[in-house]
Amino acid sequence: MNASSTTSRSIAVLATTLIVVAASSRDAHAEPVRFTLDAKNESETWTSNVVATTRLALYGMDTVMGPLEKSDPRGLAETIGRISTFTLFELPILSYALVIPHEVFGHGSRYREFGGDASVSLDAPFPYSFEADHSVSARPGRSLYDGERILAHVGGLHAQERASHGVAFGTARAGYFRRADSLVYSIFALTHAAQVLFGSDLRAASRIAGAQYGGDGEDYRTAHAASLVADVIDPYLWIALFGSLVSYGARGDRAFVPPRVRVAGFDTYLRTHSFVYPWGPGYVAHVMARRPEAALDLSIDVGAGPTRSSLATNVHVADVRLGGPLYLGVEAALWSQPPVSSVAYFGPLPTGAFIGLPGGFGQPRGDGKGPSFVGGAARITFEARVGHFLVGVRAGAKSEGVWGERPIAAGADAALLVGYDLAPPSLGP
Repeated sequence: MNASSTTSRSIAVLATTLIVVAASSRDAHAEPVRFTLDAKNESETWTSNVVATTRLALYGMDTVMGPLEKSDPRGLAETIGRISTFTLFELPILSYALVIPHEVFGHGSRYREFGGDASVSLDAPFPYSFEADHSVSARPGRSLYDGERILAHVGGLHAQERASHGVAFGTARAGYFRRADSLVYSIFALTHAAQVLFGSDLRAASRIAGAQYGGDGEDYRTAHAASLVADVIDPYLWIALFGSLVSYGARGDRAFVPPRVRVAGFDTYLRTHSFVYPWGPGYVAHVMARRPEAALDLSIDVGAGPTRSSLATNVHVADVRLGGPLYLGVEAALWSQPPVSSVAYFGPLPTGAFIGLPGGFGQPRGDGKGPSFVGGAARITFEARVGHFLVGVRAGAKSEGVWGERPIAAGADAALLVGYDLAPPSLGP
């Protein structure tokens, strides 16, 4: 944990340096970095916060190192310097940025949601150690239903998807990629694929899914592996890899404008990816669009398991200016999906525990082979942006069901948002 404390102090120093330097410039496409505070400490909140801190740290590295390369960013000495900086400083930061959301706010949050707990011990990351950089201890608070066990196993992958899409929609809203966005998106996407193909979490979840939804566990693993085609064809992955390896690695560019299509005055971007549902893989397509007065994220999600299927759609409208410093965001989702277990969830209780009543209100869900049900969610966000700073509130509610990394229970949520506009680089429209 000493290594973790040192890294935290380093991040704080770099973020402070960034804020001081960034305060000197600003334009219409400034990019707010948001931090979220909520009373429940949910996975979504802290995954987003870890990624925001990571991006700040990498922006800080660019602020410090960028001016040193102005003479010849493509020179051999500068290229070696970038590789050395990445290996010695940035790779450890990215390692923790991956491990903490995956383990603490992925698996750990699911165990806490179901009445248990989990702890993670962090050691020195590569290249300062060649041992595993973390260890995990999970303690279920009770016997978990099969569907809950599946969610606990794949919770880390759900947290990673939250991080990936937060970066993707953030770049669409800003209209450009920074180097940090490319690195974070690339690493989260590639490790997702590696975990689907070779990870023990999905192997364990697939075995349970065979008993929960019918079929053989290997059929689920095969289906999830096949769903990675959605990740391979993802335009955002290839844009991020270009930004990491070519734009920055070979040329020294620390930001770039990604390819986009102009539709009805909107700069439009496409993102595709897979999602790990308890009943099988989901194929997800996002259309993200921006113009000065608003940003849009529309997604369609088709779940295609070996024995069960699902369908969901999500609409997120952000950055709608109401007048003066006030901005509005609205998000709504609708889904039809199989039940996760024979428990209908209602909660949370004031103690933080979730109620699990078999059959809830006398209407049994049945096990995973029971009929699908319809659910949904809605959220609204208000932000006030003054100068480089923003403060806002977000509130919403959801019905029972799997919606990203959110708790499966029906319930409400509320959060406070605070943020800072990072001055954008000098880029064309």
